Amino acid sequence: MLKLKTCKVCKREFTPNNTIQKYCRGCSYKVNLEQSKKSFKKKTKERKKSDRTQLLEWALKAKEKAHHICEYCGGRNGLNTHHIYSRSKKSVRYDLDNSCVLCVAHHIFSSKFSAHKTPEEFHYFLVEKRGQEFMDKLREKANRLEV
Repeated sequence: MLKLKTCKVCKREFTPNNTIQKYCRGCSYKVNLEQSKKSFKKKTKERKKSDRTQLLEWALKAKEKAHHICEYCGGRNGLNTHHIYSRSKKSVRYDLDNSCVLCVAHHIFSSKFSAHKTPEEFHYFLVEKRGQEFMDKLREKANRLEV
């Protein structure tokens, strides 16, 4: 039979299950829960930082590939990198083929041509610029299941 120990958290005496147990049953649960939360937060923060870094690198490479000009109008100011297929499609999330560099007006704001406001026009533009075969291959890549 093991000797009584004093809990490191609440300072109450308890009967340990083994020789290395430091906390009573109630405090042990709380300590483990707090450690799990800290570990989860740390891993999530690292994952977010990694994703953000990859996204920035992808955007920079896409802009270099497009020679730092809007692929629609040739403008050089306020460039954004647009995902043709959403970032939720992991198979093409950071694929340069899945990028299109547009000025902020043609990415978001213009009601005549915008990747977000007029997606049909954007699609026709891509087919005209890159070809139907390219778009078909990109769609196949985007629809692959990421394992």
